[in-house]
Amino acid sequence: MGEFGRQVVRYEWTHYKMILQTGRDPWTPVRIGNRAFFDKVYRMNEKSLEDWSPIFSKPGLVETVLPAAQHTTEEMVMEYLNYVFKPLVFDTVPESQGVPGHP
Repeated sequence: MGEFGRQVVRYEWTHYKMILQTGRDPWTPVRIGNRAFFDKVYRMNEKSLEDWSPIFSKPGLVETVLPAAQHTTEEMVMEYLNYVFKPLVFDTVPESQGVPGHP
């Protein structure tokens, strides 16, 4: 990479917040804090709740996922226990051969 390539990379590295600009002058710096920037870019704000599928896909290709039914704590505990502990399945631990790290 030559000098021009290094200048381009340096410019992009220092002006990364420009990706948020839509319809504005692209050469005007964006004044936004880092936390707010990353919240917007990774949709960790209220925009994450919006359904954007009609904008970028054909209707009917994307199925909306319904939220899972709410479970009580007891139901979740039982589901976990049934998953972890299987009937007639036993786990064993090999007998120690001495101190770990020493043959």
